[in-house]
Amino acid sequence: MKTIKDSPPISIAAIATQTGLSKRIVDRAIASLKEKAILSRIEAKNNATWVINKSES
Repeated sequence: MKTIKDSPPISIAAIATQTGLSKRIVDRAIASLKEKAILSRIEAKNNATWVINKSES
């Protein structure tokens, strides 16, 4: 979450690189956060941004 908060337009591949986790693990974690409505992604042509909707309790 800190990585996304620090750089909202970051890609999943970049998150994986910065955290040292595999892309698949990051994919699953983000999917879980999106399902819980904690995280969403605002899509725009050539510029998508992650939005943290609420903190994980």
